[in-house]
Amino acid sequence: MEKITDNAGGVLVNLILGIVIYTFILFIWGEKYLPNKNLTDGIWCTDSLVMDLGLQNGDKVVSVNGTEPQRFSDILPEIVFGGKMIIERNGEKKEISIPEDFIGKLVDNKPSILIYPRVPFIIMEVPDTSLNKNTGFKTRDRITELTAYK
Repeated sequence: MEKITDNAGGVLVNLILGIVIYTFILFIWGEKYLPNKNLTDGIWCTDSLVMDLGLQNGDKVVSVNGTEPQRFSDILPEIVFGGKMIIERNGEKKEISIPEDFIGKLVDNKPSILIYPRVPFIIMEVPDTSLNKNTGFKTRDRITELTAYK
C-alpha cells in the first residue's frame, strides 16, 4: 500500500507542475489583440470596396448590427453579411447601410485586407544631414495627410 501512495504523489506533483507551467505560458504569451476603443485615429480604408460603402479614412466604428465590436478584428466578420454600421466621423455619428450581397462582392474582389488600424506617422527627429532639414518639420510633428503635386 505504501508504494501506491508514493507513485500517486509523483503523478499528482507532475500534474500540478504542468498546470502551473501552462498558466505562466498563457500569461506571458497569451492572446493579444487590439481593442476597438483604442483606435483613437480610426480606420484606414485600403480598398475601394469599403469606400464604396461610405467609409472614409479616420472613421471610428461605434457599432455593427447593434453590437459594439470589442476587438478591431471583430469588425470585418460582422459586416460580411450586411446590416447597419454606426461610425463616428469628425465627432458626428453616421449610419452606413451594408448590402446583404456584400459577401458576394468580397468573393468577386481580389483577396485583400479592407481596413487597417490608422496609425499616425510621428517625426522622431530631423537630422542635419536630411533633405527635409529646411522643411519646417519638428520633433513630434504628426503627418496626417500627403498630397501629390504635379
